[in-house]
Formats: sequence, structure tokens, C-alpha cells
Amino acid sequence: GNMMKAPGASPLYAPPEQLRQQKIDLRYDTWSFGVFLYVMCTLTMPFDANSYEDLVDLVANSNSPYDAAKLSSRSNGLKDAIANCLERNLQSRPYLSQLSESSWFKQSVHPDIVDRPVADFPFDFSMDESGKGNLEEKISKFNKRMATDEIM
Repeated sequence: GNMMKAPGASPLYAPPEQLRQQKIDLRYDTWSFGVFLYVMCTLTMPFDANSYEDLVDLVANSNSPYDAAKLSSRSNGLKDAIANCLERNLQSRPYLSQLSESSWFKQSVHPDIVDRPVADFPFDFSMDESGKGNLEEKISKFNKRMATDEIM
């Protein structure tokens, strides 16, 4: 079967719950953002694997941390943001809207981005236990909204 349930998703940016084929929600993006931040800061992936199976084992089935030493020259705020984004426990991982309230985010990200109503993001791409959740319909509505409204 198709392990990846979000269209266009890369396993390298997928959170543990997706790699375990469990229900995902908008905190999926928080994990992906954490991977992106880590890559931008270190020019390496936070979880280095030689195969898809190794990646699933490393991210979803172990508690192996990413190499935080590679972030030693970065600010504490940035290191905390990455750690929060790469929280393996879905319930403990913040939504991007919560991350956007952090002092690091507000001080480091351009005001044109911070001033947008992230917390009011109108779409929930979460899926039911079967992994379906009418995702195609939700994405279609999202794309129509993006084409007609100023969300960003």
C-alpha cells in the first residue's frame, strides 16, 4: 500500500505518526518545519538513514535524537524551536500557530509573515483512522480558497 498519505509528501520530512501510518493533523507541518529549519542551519538532514526502512526505524520506532551539537552556534531560541518542532510525541508538539507566538519567531521572522492570522487557518487536513478523511475534497476546497482569498 501507499505509506505516504499526504500528497507530495517526502518521507524525509514526514513525522513519526505518519511513518507509523497513524492519524495525522496540522502538527504534521510543525515537524516538517523543524526538519526544514534543521537542514537550513546544518545543511544535513536531522535523521540520516540509508533506506526508507531505516528512516522509519530511526524516526518512528526509536528515541534517537538528532545531532543537536550541529546547532551549537545557533541561538537558544532557534534550538528550542527546532526541538519543539521535532518532538516525536504528537500531543506534545506545538501547532505552527503556537510556535508563531514564541519570542524567537516574532524576533526572527519578517513581520509580513508574523502578522498573518496563522491561528485562524481555516482548514483541517487531519484524517480518520483509515487514513482517508476525504482529503481530496479538503485539498480542493483549500486550493479554491487560496485562489480567491488572501490567506498569506
